[in-house]
Amino acid sequence: MKKTLFLTLLMASTLFLFTGCVNHKTYAVKVPYESNYCKSKYKLINQSTCAYISSKEGKDIYLIDAISSFSDYGFVHMGINNAVTAALQAAAETTLLTGKSYFAIISPTAISNMNNVLINTPEDYLKNCTTSMGTVLSLGSRNCGVKGVRKNGVITFKVYDERPHDILVYDANEVIQYYKDNDLYDDEERVKDIITFKEGAFK
Repeated sequence: MKKTLFLTLLMASTLFLFTGCVNHKTYAVKVPYESNYCKSKYKLINQSTCAYISSKEGKDIYLIDAISSFSDYGFVHMGINNAVTAALQAAAETTLLTGKSYFAIISPTAISNMNNVLINTPEDYLKNCTTSMGTVLSLGSRNCGVKGVRKNGVITFKVYDERPHDILVYDANEVIQYYKDNDLYDDEERVKDIITFKEGAFK
């Protein structure tokens, strides 16, 4: 009974998370293989991603909403960078939790490997997506669309057992090791579990 209540509360908190309420932890969600998933609940996934999810390829897809525990010291660009950095960490950790080793970003479209974007290493990801004080002052941003409605980094991605030949993917272990080697790894906000909805939950 207690376990059922806990799971119910956990699911409820996740739904609140994606409908605009404040969250304080990183979440990973296994995307249901249902077209209604996008239509009824989640505005953080664009239309092209919804089409992909409901296609024959739409399995082994996950969504993370990542928040960093690193302080931004009050600087806007640091808050953006923390969210962007946390997103890739969470995607890599979620991939490893599934027992797989590689992942390809589906959305945001600016860094979608499904759209033949050639970014597939943590170095290139951070180079292209983090924001400097200069770009903030010029009203610019280089977050690649990762930043969601809050200071959260949102990414949808597909996981793989083996490195595919027709698409560039990230090596999840390499991402984690790079983060640890460069003092970017956020141990406090690491992904510990994946939330899975029952089949038909969004019909």
